[in-house]
Amino acid sequence: MKELQLPMLFFVTDHHWTPETGFWAYKKIIEYLTEEKMIQPPAHNFIDISEYEISVYENIFLGTQGRRTGIFYAGLDDFEIITPKFETDISVEIPTAKLNIKGPFNEIAYDMTAVKRDFFSSTPYSAYGHSDQSLIRYRNEYAPIDMKVMAIGDSISNIPFTFLPLIFNECDQLDMRVYKGDFIKHYSEFDPDIIIMLTSSAHHLRDDNILYDFFNDLPE
Repeated sequence: MKELQLPMLFFVTDHHWTPETGFWAYKKIIEYLTEEKMIQPPAHNFIDISEYEISVYENIFLGTQGRRTGIFYAGLDDFEIITPKFETDISVEIPTAKLNIKGPFNEIAYDMTAVKRDFFSSTPYSAYGHSDQSLIRYRNEYAPIDMKVMAIGDSISNIPFTFLPLIFNECDQLDMRVYKGDFIKHYSEFDPDIIIMLTSSAHHLRDDNILYDFFNDLPE
């Protein structure tokens, strides 16, 4: 009997989902916002993975669990960088990293220095979202939807959030685990049209909600 080959939704050696699964999550976010009539449907190429290049780096990633057990237990994971085939022009600012660059999405959306075979002092997963940054500001004057999005998440959201600036004119992404600013002030000044929250830190919501308690204090 031929063995059934299932798609890899998560890495073998890590607890994060793969880039293709992260892209699927991004697509589902856009589809949900469209179905709820919060946004106009963007052109299909923005959420069609066939309109993107997938560069595969083989046997390059040893995730968190893999580092605990070693490469001989579960082997190594391949890693993918997904980039649009269509033209883009986007700016990204990361204040804490003193980074402020503008150009094609393929050149500015990733930290490609992280994509290397260095199992214990680097991780390719950090390429998406320039790793775990407290605040990232994306601006795209050519985006199909002229709206402001505040995207709040943690490492699980790094991949899907990377693609949001292709759709929206302004995106501010925050990781509350490392964000040290005044959230209420930032929220009031940015004045987002949409807030998207995607986090794997469910215990912070279930217990004392030490990271996301600001929703109780937002101005009406």
